[in-house]
Order: sequence, then C-alpha cells, then structure tokens
Amino acid sequence: MRSRQFTSPEVIARSASRFEDFVLGAGITMLHCDSSGKLLDDRRTNSSWLKQLLVSSPLLQRALVSNCKNWGTQDGMNITEAFPGVWFVPTKGYREKYNDYAVGVIVTEELLEGEYLRALCQASNVDFELINSMIRSLPLIVSKDVYQFGTLFIHAWELHIGRSFDFEIIESVGQELADSYEEINLLYTITGSMNSVSYPDRFFELVCNELLKTIS
Repeated sequence: MRSRQFTSPEVIARSASRFEDFVLGAGITMLHCDSSGKLLDDRRTNSSWLKQLLVSSPLLQRALVSNCKNWGTQDGMNITEAFPGVWFVPTKGYREKYNDYAVGVIVTEELLEGEYLRALCQASNVDFELINSMIRSLPLIVSKDVYQFGTLFIHAWELHIGRSFDFEIIESVGQELADSYEEINLLYTITGSMNSVSYPDRFFELVCNELLKTIS
C-alpha cells in the first residue's frame, strides 16, 4: 500500500516560514519559542540578517524567558516592550499542544538612540556602524503605531494558521480515502483469486504478487 509521509508539524512549519517572509516586508521579524522562552529553530542559515542579530543576543533571549512567564498566565499575552526600541507581539505558535509561542518582533527608531543596539552588535560580533546603517534603511515602525501593527500581525497569523490546519485536514482525509481504496482493491483481488485458483501454492503466489504491487 502506498502511504505518503504526512507530518503535520513539518507542513505547518514550512507554511509558517512563508508567513515570516511576508511580515518581514512590513517591518516585523518573527521568532518561535517554547513555553519557557527557548528559541525554536531560529538560527537557520536562510534567516534575515536582522533575525540573526536578534537571536544571537543574550539580552533578547533573557527578555523572552522573562516575558514567557507572563504569557502563560491568564490575559498575559500582551504587546510588551522587551527593551527600548524592541517590542514583542506574542501569539500562539503552530505547535499549539506544546503551548509554544509565535512572537512578532518590532524594531522602532528608539533602538538607534540608545546603547542597546551596540550591545546587540557586540553579542553577534558585527560592526556597529554597518548594522546601524542597515537598520536605518529598513521600514521601521514608529513607536506610536506599534500596537496597531501588532494587532494586525496577531490577526494575520491566526488567520494563516487556521487556513493551514484546514488544508492539513483536507490532505489527510484525501490520503485516508486513497489508502482505503487500495485496501479494498487488494481484498477484491484476493477474493477473486480464491474463487478461480484450484491450487493453494498458486493462490499464495498470486496474493504475494498483489501485495508487492500494492506496497511498491
């Protein structure tokens, strides 16, 4: 019987990656962490330079751990400032049963005004002046619009995940139907062979051949 490997978390993760690319154009970098604040697969080589800069910082990692304690409480998932110029927009992650979080990270112009950017650069061992210039070239969200953009991000992510799970269900049901058809077809063939074969060894030979065809 042909059976395609269908792993729901992998499918949703790929879909989440496409969503990340989409929101990056709006000035929002997306991270994923577990309920304790540990980053999940956010050091990929194809990540944006800004994401690499953020996840390499102990400052940001400590802020994630600290905020996750609040996000796990009732009404605790609020848009919060991790440190001056960097905001967290938390929502439920794609591995919902593990209580993971998808976190939109918004960088504002305030990051350029303090010492936190220099600390981020030191943690990543990159040139401060270069990164400062690169950040200034980004579509930075102004501080007064953080909550508006954050709310739009949450709604877009929830809609995206909902559609991804709907697609997953359709794919899964379709595969089950295909597998059931193959099983029924195999049983029909075996039943027909039982009625037409007089010799047991010939019968078993036909059954084995049908099984090989089905699983190949």
